[in-house]
Amino acid sequence: SSSSSSSLNNPKDGDKERERDKLADAERKRKSAEERKYNKAAQAADQLLSPSEDVALADRIRKLKTLVCDFVKSVASPFLRSKTIDKEQFKTIARKATDKVVDGQLKGDPKCV
Repeated sequence: SSSSSSSLNNPKDGDKERERDKLADAERKRKSAEERKYNKAAQAADQLLSPSEDVALADRIRKLKTLVCDFVKSVASPFLRSKTIDKEQFKTIARKATDKVVDGQLKGDPKCV
């Protein structure tokens, strides 16, 4: 019992716990920001694809591609930062994913919505 009370009084344990809490809080904030970005992109995409919009089709497609590309980049960025993928792989992923989603959306493919 004396070892457990000494570990509670050890300042290093408290520092480690505070550091874990800080990291967990930062992760929650990052995920929340990603969710907001995704929801904003989804709403914008819905508006762009609605037939009531009086926007030229080419403009709507361009805006959709921009939104999708921004979202794909936000998802792939942590892998680039951690050097899991290099810059060329990042670009390829962003380009191919964006093209696949936009093309699928235009063709009405439910897997790409």
